[in-house]
This record gives sequence, C-alpha cells and structure tokens, in this order.
Amino acid sequence: MKREEIEAEARLMAIEYQLCHVYNMVLKMIGVSEEDIAHAEKTGVRRMDGQPIGTADPAMSDHVLGEFQDALSRLQDEARLMRQVLKAQ
Repeated sequence: MKREEIEAEARLMAIEYQLCHVYNMVLKMIGVSEEDIAHAEKTGVRRMDGQPIGTADPAMSDHVLGEFQDALSRLQDEARLMRQVLKAQ
C-alpha cells in the first residue's frame, strides 16, 4: 500500500469508529432497547434490497448495493460490540 492509501484507510477507520460511538451515545440518551435496535437495523438493511444505485448497469448496481449492505452490517456489528464492552465495564 502506498502512504496515501494507508492514511486514507486510517482516516476512514477513525471516522467509522467515531460514527459508531456517536450512534451508541444517541441510542443511550434516548433509551432504546437492544431488541429494538436489532429490529431497526435488520429492517433498514433489508429496506435497501432492490433499490437502484446510481449506475445504468443492473449487475453493477446489485454489486454496489451488496457492498453497501455488507459495510452497513459491519458498522452495526462494530457498534453492537462497543455497547457490549461498555456494559461489561
């Protein structure tokens, strides 16, 4: 990897981490249960099924949508792990 790629990846990781932290703080402030969070997250990811992504090629649109859903699920998992660690402390 080039230095610029490493810096960009590190920056993206920091943004994702902070996003998960803020997400968890909001959920904590409004008192949402883990069951409600899980339901809302699953519904949100499924809601994207079949949504066209800005490309004329349907195969590429499906690929981008799949990548988006994977990335979103990964962030949701990371936020969940952060909540579990905080509860254990």
